[in-house]
Amino acid sequence: MLPFNNKQILSALVKAGVLSEKEVEKIKKDIKEENKDLDDYLVEKNIATEKIIYSAIADYLKVPFIDLKNQTIEPEILFTISEPLRLAISLWLLTKRAKKYV
Repeated sequence: MLPFNNKQILSALVKAGVLSEKEVEKIKKDIKEENKDLDDYLVEKNIATEKIIYSAIADYLKVPFIDLKNQTIEPEILFTISEPLRLAISLWLLTKRAKKYV
């Protein structure tokens, strides 16, 4: 689950031209019926990759998108991030990993 609500994510994807308003309505209905997280649904149905989703959110928020997926981050850099943010990121990652095994 992303740290944004579905409305924000869908708006970002529409603004980026990834989805149409018609597709948004179908997706809303489907995720409710299937009880799925939006980002998981979009990736599973090959509607958008994680990179496309995050890039659209970054554009929506007017911040640069940097893909760190394949980057090594030095531990000392991580300690420059505030503890509450580190905790939030850690919890989000654990949630994402746990869902893969459910």
